[in-house]
Amino acid sequence: EQHTVLNVGFVLHRYETIYIEGVNNFDVFLGGSCNPTTWRKDLAIPYLQQARLTFYNPQVDHWSEDLIETEHAAKENASILLYVIDSQTRNVVGGIESASLTCGHRNNLVLVIHPPDAVTGSTVAGEQISSREADDIREALTVLHEIATDQGILVFDNIPLALRGITQILKHETHQSNSTTKSNITYGNIRHVFNMFDTKVSGKINFFDAMVALRLLTNQNTSEREIMNLKFEDCKAVGTIHQEYFTFDQFHLFSSKYYLRLPEEPNRKFDGFDITDRSLCLPRECTNTTGSSKIVDIYLVGENGYDIKWTKDIAVPMIKKANLTYHIVTKMDLSFLSNACTMLFVIPNNSRSLATMTLAAYCIAKNCKMVLCIQHLSKNNSTVRGEKLTQTAINDYNRGRMYLADFASRGKVPVSESIAEAVEIVLQKCQWNK
Repeated sequence: EQHTVLNVGFVLHRYETIYIEGVNNFDVFLGGSCNPTTWRKDLAIPYLQQARLTFYNPQVDHWSEDLIETEHAAKENASILLYVIDSQTRNVVGGIESASLTCGHRNNLVLVIHPPDAVTGSTVAGEQISSREADDIREALTVLHEIATDQGILVFDNIPLALRGITQILKHETHQSNSTTKSNITYGNIRHVFNMFDTKVSGKINFFDAMVALRLLTNQNTSEREIMNLKFEDCKAVGTIHQEYFTFDQFHLFSSKYYLRLPEEPNRKFDGFDITDRSLCLPRECTNTTGSSKIVDIYLVGENGYDIKWTKDIAVPMIKKANLTYHIVTKMDLSFLSNACTMLFVIPNNSRSLATMTLAAYCIAKNCKMVLCIQHLSKNNSTVRGEKLTQTAINDYNRGRMYLADFASRGKVPVSESIAEAVEIVLQKCQWNK
């Protein structure tokens, strides 16, 4: 009988690493940027070992498609999913995975997203990133950050701060039950959690520490937007919410007000605010639609322009012939989701499509009505907007396509390699819905 050996580290008294057969429960999944990054070896693993926490490290020297299933099982068995999106890699798979995890893993996903500007002039596996590719990466990081903050995911801009927050969460949860009742959110508990982060006994904690501290009290992540949406009747007395530091009195009032808004049902998917407070702040009307600014039948999502003409040459003529309305999404943001009836995501074979894949992964996780067209880049010779891609770049972007196809399969989202066939599937879906 053969067993799959997972790269799982467990800390012994001498901090040795042992390997566990099969899929086991462990504390932290170390996802995100892989080769050639060394953040796991240099920062995360030593920190987790010192904290005596178990971990799964998915980084391998030679990746193969069969590892997708193993990694999926590992993520399902982790208490915390730490994803680091840094500037040393293209973050194709890491960004796509993170976007997908923001929905189902809202309360155990922690992200580290380095500033998007850091990718300009970066070197990936010895290759200089062009300005056009840097633009594509920045766009995808912007989309990911918007998704994460909207979903209330804990987002940090450096690894040590994220590791500290994770350690505090896991240590706290070993002493608390998973279900929190309003009776045990007391002044003493709030003071205890506040003191955990006020390590210098200065009487104040920073904004990110306040977010993690609230997570410990409520078992729910809280976004910056949610914090700023809280309205205190006596806000003039305690100062503004979005400030660099919170005093204990400010944190006490803030956490008490927040917790009182949590629903009574422990399993209810709700963030403690009215739905209007949790909206994406989206416009009520869409622009550039065919004949109407209201909801349309089909939203076309994917790169266009230069030599990418799938909307003009294929999709639009077929949709017009079917007498349906459409909207071509010209910017990779979330503003069209509130009006989207059915979406067609196209990842053509002459585009990096990193932002498109990131947004598609998120929409799959949200169970949106959608169809995917995924075309792989040519393994030997691929050109994007006049730039010939290196073999490393081709492998990176094709690996992202594989992961996205796997997510779609799990989410029962139709996938086709043919744009015309994908459009036809969308048309059939729209006809069924009428």
